[in-house]
Amino acid sequence: MPMGKILNYVLIVLIVCLLGLAGSWLYNFSLKTQPAQSSSSDNVSGWAWSRNIGWISFNNLTDGSEISYGVKVDPGNGKLSGYAWSGNIGWISFNESDTSAPPSDDPCSDTSCIAKATPPGQFGKSNVYVEGWARALAACQNNLWDGTKCTGSGAGDASGGWDGWIRFDHGKTGGSYGGEVYIGTNGEFRGWAWGGDIIGWISFNCLDAPPNCSVQGGDVCEANENCPGTIVPAGDTDECCNQTCVLKTCSEQEGDICQQNEECFGTIISASDSTSCCNIGCILKTCAQQSGDVCQTYEFCPGTIISARDSNTCCNVTCQLKTCAAQGGDICQANENCFGTILPASDSTNCCSIACELKTCAELGGEICEWGTFCNGQIIPAGDTNRCCVNGYCESF
Repeated sequence: MPMGKILNYVLIVLIVCLLGLAGSWLYNFSLKTQPAQSSSSDNVSGWAWSRNIGWISFNNLTDGSEISYGVKVDPGNGKLSGYAWSGNIGWISFNESDTSAPPSDDPCSDTSCIAKATPPGQFGKSNVYVEGWARALAACQNNLWDGTKCTGSGAGDASGGWDGWIRFDHGKTGGSYGGEVYIGTNGEFRGWAWGGDIIGWISFNCLDAPPNCSVQGGDVCEANENCPGTIVPAGDTDECCNQTCVLKTCSEQEGDICQQNEECFGTIISASDSTSCCNIGCILKTCAQQSGDVCQTYEFCPGTIISARDSNTCCNVTCQLKTCAAQGGDICQANENCFGTILPASDSTNCCSIACELKTCAELGGEICEWGTFCNGQIIPAGDTNRCCVNGYCESF
């Protein structure tokens, strides 16, 4: 394989009208207006065009390169082999020895080719259709590239999910202006190949340049939309759908569907499966945003505790006072003081946070009877004496 040009993977989107290629059998064309053609060794010359990656040369005589390369169509069996070159994505191989087996529908089950023109006996007599694949080798880097060839059909770990495969018989008819790739009776390639999202549509002839999407009655799918039908070639876009585009799901847009107790930390985007698809991420609402009530330590939730950003005691109904005992408190009687703090409680206005203790005799409105006196009223316990006289007074014996 020619290795003078380094494999690279650079996506350059060119805002250029979709051009094709025109020309004849193997000549050294200097202008990029010749179509890819087949006619000896490396008998395909000229250019193909992709809106995404630009020109693709099928022969070093086409682009004037000092490195010898080219694509060959065997007129006997129709098998394609060799290399094309893109200045933006590097070598495009038609050899299964370089590419590994195609992902499906291998036109040569004996691994002798990945693309074939059929029926080969009809060259120059009728249109000969190209079946199968070519592959941009840069897509194999790094883990599927052993230095000389691809070692698997999937995308390399440095390619961002791009597998590099280009299909000629893709099944996308493209209308009357294009369709699958074929070789006409004059040796010119016609039609379109499909290279996936990175390469997009590849045109093989100027005569196949398609009209704009709207002229075809198509719908241009936006980044947040899918095509439920078929993507067809169009002069102004690579996302022309032959049916009305439909919104992608939230997950397809890498969004997050916010639940009723969540709000969007970002922007709500349109999605087919949700009206609350957030482009960044969802976060819990506050308790107040959920019409909840934050229960304090002296309260309990008679309903359900719900998740909230600002509290782990957010109740879906109004919180209610706990009883004094539920708070570990002590209900002080009329003759007691609170040694601590009065707590709000559902069963008392004298719920003490620590403990209750007897009031002094004076606080109880009593008189302490000394020795040698007696109480002509009632003796009650007090915090400072056991001879507190109330409802009377102390008298001497």
